[in-house]
Amino acid sequence: MKKCGLTDKTREKQFYHETPYTKLEADMNIAKIAGKIQGEILQFSGKVSRGILKVSRRFIEEMVYGIQTRGSVKLSEVARSLHEGISLRKTINRLSQQLKRPGLMEHIEEAIIYEGERRIKEDALLIVAISDSAKPYAEMYRKLFL
Repeated sequence: MKKCGLTDKTREKQFYHETPYTKLEADMNIAKIAGKIQGEILQFSGKVSRGILKVSRRFIEEMVYGIQTRGSVKLSEVARSLHEGISLRKTINRLSQQLKRPGLMEHIEEAIIYEGERRIKEDALLIVAISDSAKPYAEMYRKLFL
């Protein structure tokens, strides 16, 4: 039975034929964007982890990277994003051990609040879209907005 449709090679040829970029230019553009994103992650994690142990700084960097790339805060998803040469279970265990580090969460909270404080001025508005946070069966939650 013959398979219908385009092969990966054909799709690739069509993509580069339809765009003004060559494959090399497109790959270079992707690499440039990836480098920029990685730089922003390093900058943010550097601000948050200023003044703590190197191991904890690496942990924060890996968590920020993993959350950004996988769109999840689950340790298993973050661990998958790291693509380490060890078993997934060992990576998850290492990350969970770092989470237990005394004082780490407090330090991160304070650093994030400090960074936010610098950007929020006296005349800033806080706008809450209640329709996005509606939970019809949550009695306590509903009382917050009455």
